[in-house]
Amino acid sequence: MRLNKMILIVLLLSGCATPVTVLKNPKTGQIERCGGEYSGSLVGGAIGYNIQKGSDDSCVKDFKAQGFKDAK
Repeated sequence: MRLNKMILIVLLLSGCATPVTVLKNPKTGQIERCGGEYSGSLVGGAIGYNIQKGSDDSCVKDFKAQGFKDAK
């Protein structure tokens, strides 16, 4: 039981990078990258990951509002 608790704590505190989204402006060819960060996850585990993911989503939304499209 004690080992299970320790494993759970380690998993919650371990850092995981958020997914990377690459965006390209079709008019200028400029490339921007949102995500791929792990700092929020290291600080707060699952909660930090969700905060960082929200920031990444906001980044994508802002660039799409400027005319950027998903790069493929």
